[in-house]
Amino acid sequence: MHGMMAHASKIASRHLLDDDEGGCDFQGLVDYKMGLHIGAVFILLGVSLLGAFAPMALHLVRHPVVRTGLKIGTYFAFGTVLTTGFIHMLQPANEALTSPCLPASWNNSYEAYAYLFAVIAILFMHAIDYGTRQWQCRMGDMGEDSPQLVENPCCDIDRVLDLEQAPAGGAAAAAAPAAEPAKAHKHSSVSGDEEDDAHSHAGPQLGRAVAVYLMEAGIVFHSVVIGITLGVTTGSAFTTLLIVLSFHQFFEGFAIGFTAVDARLSPLRLALVGIVYALTTPIGVAIGIGIRSTYNGNSSEALLVQGTFDAISGGILIYVALVQLITPQLTTNRWLQRQVWWVKLISFAAFYGGAATMAVIGKWA
Repeated sequence: MHGMMAHASKIASRHLLDDDEGGCDFQGLVDYKMGLHIGAVFILLGVSLLGAFAPMALHLVRHPVVRTGLKIGTYFAFGTVLTTGFIHMLQPANEALTSPCLPASWNNSYEAYAYLFAVIAILFMHAIDYGTRQWQCRMGDMGEDSPQLVENPCCDIDRVLDLEQAPAGGAAAAAAPAAEPAKAHKHSSVSGDEEDDAHSHAGPQLGRAVAVYLMEAGIVFHSVVIGITLGVTTGSAFTTLLIVLSFHQFFEGFAIGFTAVDARLSPLRLALVGIVYALTTPIGVAIGIGIRSTYNGNSSEALLVQGTFDAISGGILIYVALVQLITPQLTTNRWLQRQVWWVKLISFAAFYGGAATMAVIGKWA
């Protein structure tokens, strides 16, 4: 999405900046239309709410066909998250952090700050992910009333070690509790989302929830900055950016909504996730309107803040997409593995389609 930020800055700079050596200096706004900018706040709020809450509303329909459609829609969302991290965040972050408007000392010190910050974010995400899984294991060891932890891989390893170290009689007793969850899987159905429901007691449920929150955190930061950019953009560039940003907000909200539904958050948390996402960009636009007379998107401060947040957000989304979404819910997902070939084909087409859609939007965003 921050391809949008950098691209918008370039378009807006035709109105804000000179083309000579003073091109990095703020020159004032031209053809600024307050009414359109205020209208943009409500337009973006509407499309963001629609994108985020459409999957949540469809989730209330219990028909197997709709449930299967929701699952396939989730795969489309995964593709949008992956492409957003690379094209809409990481690439614009690199542009911002290598801008000629930054001090020469910065540009000459290191050429890959954007990728460095993204890697740091990925490593931080891995630490959080690992810590969460370890916490799940410890909670599972505190009592037998925690069936959601049965299939957590680290817990399985601990269980195997316990069996190997236990006496023969103790091993049989230790293995007994594990038999109960195994029976539960026999009652599962592969229609719609129900097969997944049988496995929702497994450890990944908490991991999915964490993935949703971290993904939204990454999106929120750059959404505010994008909104600020729209709020200070003028002329024909404003119309172009508003149209592209509307599509972007809808599909990004679509991704958040589907991922939140798939994580089985409570209704209250689903609503909060959707509302927080929908408000961030409009708030950014409002801030942009308020600071339009003084904001210079090509100032060193703005470029450093924008580039750093985009790089960190990009790293978060890339990790979430590859590790917490695509691998466990697409590559190794039991529900998908048990489907007929044409359902698998549609699922992968949806995944690739989501990635392609956001890549195309990245041309203008």
